Amino acid sequence: MNTIDIIDFGKNGNTNDWVIVNDGVMGGLSQSTAINYEDYVLFSGTTSLKNNGGFASYRSLMENIILRTIKPLK
Repeated sequence: MNTIDIIDFGKNGNTNDWVIVNDGVMGGLSQSTAINYEDYVLFSGTTSLKNNGGFASYRSLMENIILRTIKPLK
């Protein structure tokens, strides 16, 4: 499994405002989970192109974050 650090939740980071949104909101069949560990969150899942789906995401409203230094996932 490939992993990449995108957000630093820090020790005892607060993930209460984060939510999983998958393509099921549009009829897709993708699935994902987010597991909180002591100082990181592991987001993983399977995307499916069935029923015109194809995305899985872990989202939060964030302010003042700079993503310019983050490499895109492929």
